[in-house]
Amino acid sequence: MLVTEINTSFTHDLMNVYVMFDKNLPRAADRVAEKAVYKLAELVRGRIKGRAGLTRWPAHPKGTRTTSEPGTPPARITSHLLDSVYIDDIHGAAGASRRTFFATVNVDAEYAWKQEEGFYNSQWNRDIPARPFMQPAYDWLMETDKADRVMDWAAQHIGEAWSNG
Repeated sequence: MLVTEINTSFTHDLMNVYVMFDKNLPRAADRVAEKAVYKLAELVRGRIKGRAGLTRWPAHPKGTRTTSEPGTPPARITSHLLDSVYIDDIHGAAGASRRTFFATVNVDAEYAWKQEEGFYNSQWNRDIPARPFMQPAYDWLMETDKADRVMDWAAQHIGEAWSNG
């Protein structure tokens, strides 16, 4: 099998997207794997920033009650959180039997984890419920056929690189 595994991991305010494939593939296949990882990361970033993510709820002025319900992505006060979502460089690593490429979808906003996980606000003396925006993107990628389509594309192009390599 050319592509041995696709996986994502989600922690705090980082989401890693991994593509693992047979180590014996020609190096020409590395470029295809990098493109596949980037496509997957773009899907995740697009979902976070898209209609079902940070732009779903209308903006509200600072200091007013949020328009988003607990458990849904946060409503926008400024565009800082939205603008802080980015894809890190693609990295590669080699193991005994396979090579792995991964990209990280990251959020730079210092308060991102508070939105994602909820927190206790000592100033207001109350719990602020979670308004996750990354976890739903992770769930969406795992539940749809989008990742499978990218991996089918990668397997086809890696196969072509193998035959031409």
